[in-house]
Amino acid sequence: MNKLDEHLDRIQEFEPISTAVVLTVISAANLLMGATRLYKQNFTKASRACSDLETKEKAMCLLRAKILAKNTQRQYIRSNFSKCMKTKDVNKCKIKFSSKMQKLTDEIEFYTDRLQSLKKELYTKIK
Repeated sequence: MNKLDEHLDRIQEFEPISTAVVLTVISAANLLMGATRLYKQNFTKASRACSDLETKEKAMCLLRAKILAKNTQRQYIRSNFSKCMKTKDVNKCKIKFSSKMQKLTDEIEFYTDRLQSLKKELYTKIK
């Protein structure tokens, strides 16, 4: 018996749950884990490229890398969003993905604002 079967058995002991709901949650979790893996891969590559830079430039480089990685993650989720329509509980899936998309959008805006402020700081010191 694998871990998934064990967890399903434990869940069913407490409350009857439909297989469709479990599969919806599992497929959504798999998609989100794939997006997270994609983010980590992209950010790790970029952070290595930024390692030779000085403090402010390095911070700006890392912020650009985070923005790019978050955008890639968001596009991955958006391109796979149609998988929600194939699940039994479409609304739950949509809510989960919409909240993740909103969180990514907020993070991208935050990093973009931070990058702009660092650019202003750097360029005002140069003048």
